[in-house]
Amino acid sequence: MPTNTERTNRVNAKVTQAESAVVEDRPTTRRICIHSVREIFFLDFLGTLIDRFPQIETKGEILAILYVYQHSCDLRNGQSVRITWDEFCNGRKRDDGSRFDHGTSLSLNTIRDGVDLAIKHGFLIQQADMSGDLGRQSYIYRLTDAMIGERHAR
Repeated sequence: MPTNTERTNRVNAKVTQAESAVVEDRPTTRRICIHSVREIFFLDFLGTLIDRFPQIETKGEILAILYVYQHSCDLRNGQSVRITWDEFCNGRKRDDGSRFDHGTSLSLNTIRDGVDLAIKHGFLIQQADMSGDLGRQSYIYRLTDAMIGERHAR
């Protein structure tokens, strides 16, 4: 009867054969960078979010966190991003009036409560945006340094 070491060696040999067969089928000029900055940023964020998931109380809170993550990471490379309440609810607007996305599709009160909880629980930082029209209330949001990991902290 084979020992565990012999079984492991056989499995490793089969895996190596399978990997070499797959590599031979692929063109050698294509290389995939697995650890891009965006992927590392996402993995840090996701790991922290999973660790702190029990703190999240409502659907509005998790969607507010994810919406800020989506726009701060995709558009601004992890920096602060200005988002109005309308954009949280219905999505960001293009110059022609059409929408980039559908927002969170939550009501205004739900998203306000969600953002307040996310700030209270230490997921988001909110700053008032005084640069634009004071009649249309908007804020600048970013993920807290704890959410994006030490290596990405500003």
